[in-house]
Formats: sequence, structure tokens, C-alpha cells
Amino acid sequence: MSADAARALRLALWAGPLPDPEAPAAAAMAEVTRGDYESAMAVLRQIAPTALPAQAVIAAALSRWDWSIDAALMACDAGHAGALDALRERVEGQGRRRAAFAWAAWGRGQGGRALDCLSRIDPSSGTALEDRTVQAEFLLMSGDWEGAARLRATLARDLPQARHLRLEWQARAWMEGASVLASLTPPEGADAEFHRMLYHHHMAERDFTRARAALEALCAKGAGDEAFMRAEFALECEDAGTALDLICAHLPMGQPWDWPVRGHHLWLRARLAQALKAENPALGLIRAHLNAALRLQARHPALVAMARLLREIDGDWTGLEAELDAQTPETPAEGIAQARALARLGALEKARARLAATPRPDMPDAVTRRAMTEADLALQAGDLAAAGRALSTLPQGAAMGTRAELALVQAELALWRADAGAAAATLSPALACLPDRLTLWLTEARIRYHRGNAAGGLQALAEFHRLKTAQLGAAPPSDLRDLILADAAAAPGAARIAAPRLEDALAGLSRDEVAASPGLAAQLLFRWQAEGARATGAGAPVPRRIWHYWEGPMNGAVSRSIARWAALHEGFAQSVLTPDTAAQWMTTKAPALWPLYARQTLPAGRADVLRAALLALEGGIWCDLDEYPRAPVTPWLDAGGAVFVLESGHATVANNFIAAPAGHAVMTALNARLAAAAAPVQPYPWWDTGPAALTAELAAAWFLDGGAGITLLRQAEYCARVATNLPFPHKRGPRHWRR
Repeated sequence: MSADAARALRLALWAGPLPDPEAPAAAAMAEVTRGDYESAMAVLRQIAPTALPAQAVIAAALSRWDWSIDAALMACDAGHAGALDALRERVEGQGRRRAAFAWAAWGRGQGGRALDCLSRIDPSSGTALEDRTVQAEFLLMSGDWEGAARLRATLARDLPQARHLRLEWQARAWMEGASVLASLTPPEGADAEFHRMLYHHHMAERDFTRARAALEALCAKGAGDEAFMRAEFALECEDAGTALDLICAHLPMGQPWDWPVRGHHLWLRARLAQALKAENPALGLIRAHLNAALRLQARHPALVAMARLLREIDGDWTGLEAELDAQTPETPAEGIAQARALARLGALEKARARLAATPRPDMPDAVTRRAMTEADLALQAGDLAAAGRALSTLPQGAAMGTRAELALVQAELALWRADAGAAAATLSPALACLPDRLTLWLTEARIRYHRGNAAGGLQALAEFHRLKTAQLGAAPPSDLRDLILADAAAAPGAARIAAPRLEDALAGLSRDEVAASPGLAAQLLFRWQAEGARATGAGAPVPRRIWHYWEGPMNGAVSRSIARWAALHEGFAQSVLTPDTAAQWMTTKAPALWPLYARQTLPAGRADVLRAALLALEGGIWCDLDEYPRAPVTPWLDAGGAVFVLESGHATVANNFIAAPAGHAVMTALNARLAAAAAPVQPYPWWDTGPAALTAELAAAWFLDGGAGITLLRQAEYCARVATNLPFPHKRGPRHWRR
């Protein structure tokens, strides 16, 4: 295929689906069966990545040139059945390019096959040095650190200095963490690829300060892809404008069919990030560009993930779930991506089944990452036992960055179990090795808070803010974490919370002190979870009525949730209030709260005030529509009384699901609290009208009023029946309360 013909095909695919999609494959088949090798490979390179029907052409090329390693590699990239076996046969038969097979096998989770192939390198082969170098990398990734070190020592005689330096520093970054290398001066012979390696390790550890320095060193050495590297870094720093400027200056904007796939992905990320800042984002151009790019690169994982994200933003959740459910993963990475996508839709049983059916990787790092995904899905389903089993026996040899992520998951599981001591023991080694990793400090702040040290938690949050400022270039705004820890630290009863037993802490606290401090109240609720549940008395029955509230267009995600609540709760009345019907109800039934409701500037604030009034006066079940039931919630109602859920984060009381009879003491107290509160100029719903206020009133009633007629569910108990906080499209926009 000539360069002009190849370009014409790209242009035609970019313009839209071909009127005859079989024609390029037929032309390619003619080239493969009658043309010479070079022209046939050129044709394959054009059509193999596309969505065109090319499998027969690939099979013909593999058959005619049964010695071609490149043809087998293209077949692997195109997902051709048996391509990996064909590649192995060719590299074994020719005794060369074993590294090519190793990387192809590694991408499919078959590190053992890669190591086996690399174990029989012919020293006389023209590719022996490269194959041995890759073997050293694979020994490192397999956990055989001593074997990797011995091989690196022998390679020192043969490798160019710059390549050997990369191997040595890569090994240290893998085993100890890239931040350990920060105290060392990069050696004189370090080349651009050395700094690229350091950059990627620092980014994997989310160490933006050191990543920025490595990027500058890389660009100074001549990165080659400097514009793309800088654009990627800008996107990670949440600076979409700079990223887009870099991309547009580097690419031929009038000829997107000639862009590399990396350019498409970066442009799409930047444009989408900008669009989502608008209240009603215009996504038509982004969607059209992505569809065209997928016609050119149908299997590219980043573009496929972007397509799923746009479907999610569009609200086509029913269709997306059905599509994901019908897919079959070819690699561990694909299976994990599909499972996580299903989980985002609330389909946790399907997500866990998909992961279980996914090919299992066999290299320590990949095994560990898969186990973390399994544990995360189990946590989302409230299955703490399964999460523990997933993390119980893991191989040695994962990268330091992965081990830090594992420590986060293990600490999270411990906190779900209300064992702050175990969480601290798990997290401390990772924090010592990677002190500049943002997420470690967030979890450390929660651990200190739950251990009764809110002031220490604030210090951990200050470290997080320092690191986040290095990422963003500006200080991040305070949020619920800062508010609740500061409140707990300043509470008059703060000194009591570290008492050996919960009853000792409560002995010196008054009801007013608990009700006045959401931060202190949540610490007490965590201590209650840690020391064991207590029985509660029965209360009045909860009316069989479900309340929802929604502002804005009724997209597919919302409709799906409404239908699911109805289907699982036959016989319950169901009402979806809108701004108009809510305002009418508030002015008629709850005039004392109407002024506060009317002053709210965000939908979440209006929903907070409405739910408090509705449940106090009429009772029933309130559930936000981003809560997706997987089983009926009726068993929680059998004993009567109100049902509340403790969140796993800071042990605050959630308000996305509440069940209560009319006139319940907690909801009545919350109404009075909100009616007496002065609305701030810029309200922060979570604190001013939402979970913080509810937490304080619930804890006061639970601990100091006897807790009659209250059922408290732990997060795991709730998640066993309801998928929570699904990523609805509106959460990405400026009107969401966290924005």
C-alpha cells in the first residue's frame, strides 16, 4: 500500500463508516496473497488496528510468511486467536527477538511464559544483548531480585553505560521506591531515557515535585515527545488548558486522521476536562472525534475506556451495563477494566463475576493489583470476609508503589472493621518509604482521627495540602475532611475521646457537648463500632413510602435507579420530587424551614433541608438516586424505628439513605437544628445542612438519650444490599456540592 493510499484510507475512516467495509480487507487480502512481504506488512499495519474485518487477512499473512515475527506481533495487537503461540514458535525457531515475545506475553498476564522464553537465550544471536537486558527486567518484576542483580552485573561489561544505569536505578526504584533515589545525584552518563524512567516511577507514586524535576531533566536531554509529555503532566496536575495548548501547537489541527493515537487521547482528555466545568457540557464534538479515532484504533485501551466514560456521562447506563456484560476479556487488564466499569454502574455481582472469570496474571505486581481490585469490589459489596481473603496471601516482589497502594487497601479494610490500630500498623511502613504520596496522608489523617488524635490528623492533612499544592500549583480548598477534624480537635470534650473505653469517654460528656460537635460525635460512633454493637429497642413502623428528589434532566442513569427501587419494593408508594413540587410541599407543610430551603444555592442543600422536613413530618424511606439497590431494604424495617447508616470514611451518619417513622426524635431534633441555623453566604451542604448536622443529633440520641427506636447499620451492612454513591454525570459538573 502506497503512502497516498494509506492516507486516503485513514481519511475515509475518519470521515465516517465506509460504505463497503469489506473493500479494504479485500484489497489487503490481494496484497497479502500476491504481493511482496514489505508491501503486505505495510497493508497490515494500516488495517490491523482498525475496526475493519481484518482477521482473515491476518491469518493469510501468518500462513504465507510463517517465519515473520513482525506479522505475529501485529496479529497479537489485533487480538488474533493463536497469535501469541505463533509468535513464540517463531522466536524459538529462529533463536532471536525473545524480548518481543516476552513483552507480548506480559501484556496478556503471562509473565511465566515470558520468563521461560527468556531463559533460553542463544549468546550468538544478534538480539542476545537486548534479550538478556529484558530478562534482567523480568527477573526483577518476577520477584527474583537476586537473580536480576546477578544478571545486571554480567551485563555491565556489555551494555552501553546509559542503558546499564537505567537498569540499576530502575531496580532500586522498583524495590525501594523512586523517592529513595531523590538523595542521589543522577550519574554523568544518564540519558533522556534514564530521566523518562525516573519520571514514570515518580508519577506512579504520585510524587509531583520529583516528577516535575525528572520531566524537566528529560526535556533538557531532548525528549523527542516533549509536547506530549508536558501535556500529560499538565493533565495530571488538573491543568487542562495548558495541556490543550501544548497538544494543539504540536499536532496538525486540520488533519486529525494523521495524528498518533497518543495525540487523540490527550486531546480528548483535555477537551473533556474543560467541557465538564460547564453546567451543561457540550460533548458533541468530543463524541464525534472519539468515534472517528476508534475507527482508526478500535482496540486502543485508553480510547475504549474513554468511550465507556462518555457513555457513563451520557447516562446510558442500562445499555452500557448490557454491553459490558456481553463482553469477554482477553487479558487480565481488560477483565479488570470491565469489572471496574460494571462496579461503577452498581452491578457489583456482575463485576465480581467478571473478575473471577478473567485470565489471572502470574507476575507479583500484576497479581497484587488484581487482588486489590478483588478486595475493592468485595468492599463495595460489603463483603469484608472476601476482601480479607483476597489480600491474605500475596506474592513477594511487587513494586514499591504497588506495595504502597496495597497498604492503602489493607488500611481501608481495617477501618471498615473499625480497627484503627491495625490500619496504622499497615500504613506506617508505606508512609515511611513514600512520604510524598498524597493518598497515604489522607488515610493517615483518618487513622489518627479515629484513634482520638484529631490534632494529629490535622497535621497529616496539612502535609496532604502541601503535596496537593505542589500538584496543582495552588492550595486546594478546604473540604469535609478539614472541617470535621478541626471541629473534633476544638471540641470541649476532645480530651475525653482518647479514654481507654467508650464508657469512660462518655462519662465526662454532656448531651450538649456531643450535639454541638459533629467531629466529636463521629469519633464516638467509630469507638462504638470498634467495641461492638448493642441491641436497640423497637420503634414505630416506617411508612411504606420511598422519597427521592431530582433537579435537572431525567437521564438514563436516574430513570434506571427509580425503576430499580420500585421493582425491589413492590407495594411501596414512590415519589420523585422536583424543585417545583418540593417548593410547594415546603411552603405548605414546613414553613419554618422554607427560608433556609429558599436560601440554598446548590441542589444538595435543597435536598438536605427537604429530606429532614419530609421524614420528620411524614416519615418513610429517603434515598438519593445515586443509591442503587441490589436487594430489598425491607429487612431493616422489620423491627420498626429509624434506620441510619454509618459511613466508612469518618464514621459520620450518611443522609443518602434514611428510614424513619414520622415524628422520630432524631429527625425532629435535626429539623429544629436546621430551623435555628443561620445559612452562610456560601453554604457547604455536607457541613451546614447534611451529614455533619445529622451525625451530631444522632450521636446525642444514641449515646445519651438511650438510642430507643434506632437501628445503626455499618457501611458493610448497607453495601451488602445497596450500591452507594454511584458516579452520576452531574457529579462532574460545577453544581455538585463537592465542587
